[in-house]
Amino acid sequence: MKKLPARFESQLFALLLTGATSLIVASVAVFQHIGWTDGLVGQCVQVWLPSWGIVFPFAIVIAPGIKKMVRCWVEPEN
Repeated sequence: MKKLPARFESQLFALLLTGATSLIVASVAVFQHIGWTDGLVGQCVQVWLPSWGIVFPFAIVIAPGIKKMVRCWVEPEN
């Protein structure tokens, strides 16, 4: 399997992390709203995909600022 170039590492990380976390949050919200019923998975996906489409670009935009803040608060390793 051919791998992506290293320059795409942070974007791929953001894509996978936001996908997973937004799926979890959307699923919890849908479950709390409609309970354990037929169509739960479909409803979760229906809510999750637009959410992911919003959160992923935001993650790409704000990640550099967050990294900079973290570097201010963490002692670098020797």
